[in-house]
Amino acid sequence: MDKGKSGLSRLFNGVWAWLASRLNVGGNYGILVLAVVLGVLTGLGAMLFRWLIGVFSNLFLVRLYDILVANFGVMGKYALPVIPALGGIIVGILIYKFAREAKGHGVPEVMESVALKGGRIRPRVALIKTIASALCIGTGGSAGREGPIVQIGSTLGSTAGQVLHAPPRRMRLLVGCGAAAGISATFNAPIAGAVFAAEIILGNFAATTFAPILISSVAASFVGRIFYGEIPSFIVPSYEMVSYWELFNYMVLGVLAGVVGVVFTRMLGYFEGLFEDIKCIPVWMKPAVGALVVGVIAIYLPQVMGVGYTTIEGILTDVKFSLMMMGLLVFAKILATSMTLGSGGSGGIFAPSLFIGAALGGFVGQVASNLFPGSTASPAAYALVGMAAVVSATTHAPLSALIILFEMTRNYKIILPLMFAVALATTISRLLYRESIYTMKLARRGVRIRGGREENILRSIKVSEVMRREYTTIQNSNRLGDVIEMVRGSEESVFPVLDREGEIVGIIDAHSLNEYVLEEAMYDIVVAEEVARRRFPLLNVDDNLLTALDRFQITGYEAIPVVDNGKVVGLLHRRDLFNRYQMEILLGVDEE
Repeated sequence: MDKGKSGLSRLFNGVWAWLASRLNVGGNYGILVLAVVLGVLTGLGAMLFRWLIGVFSNLFLVRLYDILVANFGVMGKYALPVIPALGGIIVGILIYKFAREAKGHGVPEVMESVALKGGRIRPRVALIKTIASALCIGTGGSAGREGPIVQIGSTLGSTAGQVLHAPPRRMRLLVGCGAAAGISATFNAPIAGAVFAAEIILGNFAATTFAPILISSVAASFVGRIFYGEIPSFIVPSYEMVSYWELFNYMVLGVLAGVVGVVFTRMLGYFEGLFEDIKCIPVWMKPAVGALVVGVIAIYLPQVMGVGYTTIEGILTDVKFSLMMMGLLVFAKILATSMTLGSGGSGGIFAPSLFIGAALGGFVGQVASNLFPGSTASPAAYALVGMAAVVSATTHAPLSALIILFEMTRNYKIILPLMFAVALATTISRLLYRESIYTMKLARRGVRIRGGREENILRSIKVSEVMRREYTTIQNSNRLGDVIEMVRGSEESVFPVLDREGEIVGIIDAHSLNEYVLEEAMYDIVVAEEVARRRFPLLNVDDNLLTALDRFQITGYEAIPVVDNGKVVGLLHRRDLFNRYQMEILLGVDEE
């Protein structure tokens, strides 16, 4: 048996070694081939994910619910919260046992990996995210599909990069390819997928990075169309503006969408913080608590459960909802999604944003129709505009919001009010709250994804990548005369002083020895430990260059020892840090 496993392992490793030797991920040809492969794999992953949601939904929300109603009659309806709570327990165990990165909506974790970790994501995240999110949505949790599939695609891209030993720049690009493919496959929107990855994940529209992303997105869309055809996500009538006076109505909608987007963002952040602070509930039980609240809401407003596309389609095709119902759906969906994801459930925020926008737009459209009968477009047209406006307000990504709406509906005649409302919603939301729904979670942990490209470059590089592994050390018992001779014959300026066990006890700065050079009488009396500086800076191998830069600025040293488990393993020089930084800047300029 062991021999069989060993043989399979050697075969697997041999295949990857052969692929790596022929597929140069550092070159343009290799990255384009990988982009296609990633697009196809992510597309297939998206289809599997959608199928799993259907399986779990049928199992829990149809069969189990029917059993409850059959056994408890009318009271079975009030047992509905048990179903999402059960799903929450399973999701909690999965996430907290195997991959805690899989909780929440996933996109912030991908953004963090790109900005700070060189695009490295644990491979297991893809599997756990697929199962956990499908369970969460399939049992009635209020969440969308796009966040999970973005994280799944990004994990596939990162895994490919890690296996093929891609450099960090290429690793980040592969993560972007996976993210683009995820959006493309989920919404049948290849252009929007590419724009989403460039605008939100990478923050870079450079031609050399955008081309592979677009190719991956197209490949994923092709896979999706094989399974689901070429029909758009939402089939809606063609809506047009009735009068230019309607722009005032759309202005009101844009402002309201900006406010509602901030309410959604802040409420999600509030519940994330609240559940993190609650210590009396085991972490794996917290998703069940949030799901239970969603189930209670769903007794009276079942529309809030799941992705919510059926309700969106109803609003977009002029299915009549009362004004009160529209208003209730806006805030009920915000609360349900915030409880689902804030408690540690798994799913996306894009579909809930579309739902909230459709309900808000339908509400404004009905008010406008009542105030100005015959002079306004259908409330469904306002719902369409509201969808893009709320998405833009929550994500702070207006271009992605516009393009994804066009590709999801294929309705281009309402472009003027759409752009107007999206611009207003984005402006209002940024004025009210600087963080998007994606960056808020990271900002709370002190991570500034959009803190400037320069900071992100320094954050993404570890000290261990730049430090010198060949350096000169001095024993604490060495005589002063020997130390001076050693320093004179070296190009180094800083020397770690070690004891017998190899522990660092101080450092000697070449400049500080000048005062002893003429004191020859002390050469055989004084030892290194006596002239070493006892208060000195240290860096850990896992520290990043931004941390190192802070240490250099505070201490003024030209080099700082780097330790691992208390042992000196290298020396980081100030000039090496700046040389690496300049190289990364130049590489970035070349890509642009």
